[in-house]
Amino acid sequence: MFKKESEVNNNMKKILLSLLVISSIATIGYLGTQAIFSDTETSVGNTFTTGTIDIAVDDENPWINSETFTLDDMKPSQIDYIEFVVENVGSNPANIWKELTFPTSCVNTPVSEPEAEAESAGAICDLQNVTNYDMTVEIYEGAELKWNQTIYSEEVTMAGAYAGGRVYLGMLPAGWTMEVTQSYHMPITVGNEYQGDSIDFDITLTAEQLTGTVYLENKEVNIPEANSYWIQHDDGIGGTLAYTVKDATFDFEFSGTGLSAGTTYYLIAYNDPWGSPAVTLGSGIAEGSGLVTITGDLNFGYDLTNQKIWLVTDAGYNESTNTVTGWFPSDYLFETGLMDYYDSSL
Repeated sequence: MFKKESEVNNNMKKILLSLLVISSIATIGYLGTQAIFSDTETSVGNTFTTGTIDIAVDDENPWINSETFTLDDMKPSQIDYIEFVVENVGSNPANIWKELTFPTSCVNTPVSEPEAEAESAGAICDLQNVTNYDMTVEIYEGAELKWNQTIYSEEVTMAGAYAGGRVYLGMLPAGWTMEVTQSYHMPITVGNEYQGDSIDFDITLTAEQLTGTVYLENKEVNIPEANSYWIQHDDGIGGTLAYTVKDATFDFEFSGTGLSAGTTYYLIAYNDPWGSPAVTLGSGIAEGSGLVTITGDLNFGYDLTNQKIWLVTDAGYNESTNTVTGWFPSDYLFETGLMDYYDSSL
């Protein structure tokens, strides 16, 4: 029995379709296995390591319970000192912070008739609020003084100095030392009600990795000490530089407040000796409110280490030579700690 022509055609179509599918599969398989030009290179033995942050105080590490200080038999108009040396024994520069805490209350012991008489209207025992406080910091590379500042200059009490918590002492490069000197002043105005009293306090030092923030403050000459300036606290004049410590470019933002409106300011990275060329980071004109903002993204091609960061006026700076040509410190802002930047493309 013969098939109709239409049935033959349909069967032929099915056969052709099957052949096309088989041919397509075979072609795909061929393309998947054919040779192509190529090359492979492998970098082996790569490493990722972390650095260390570690300090020793007066050659002790840890410092806790290894050294205590006693300010004994203090009287009005007298001064006593606490001094210690911080050594950066880690592999990285570190920001050093200090804090005073008072774990116990002031001990009020009326051992004399004058104290009992003075306290007749009510017991008084708050030595931390009536003892004035100085603090200076010096940083050394070996025996060479590299940086110093006075943080407090008897304008604040023990409690007042640490009312906000920690106090920033500065940046300490690896292998360098920091000498911290604190003086405790019993003012002449302290009366008999403080006779025989005592208070305990703890000193805590903290070392932290650099976080890309440098605080700038206005400073005044610390008379009678030569070449010493002390920070002016809480007067609304200052600045903050934020940047990435390690990156391919120096991408930064600076904001300063309390400055002279209409004045042009230069943000510079400076290092001793005096007269050395600085690195001009940027410039800006202070607004009517005293705000100046400077931003940038600079490709140095080198690291910046142990730098002082200053904000100077155009009256004292030559941008073409990158040099400080005039000294008007009352118009400037200065770093409160040295700065490091590492170029990751090197």
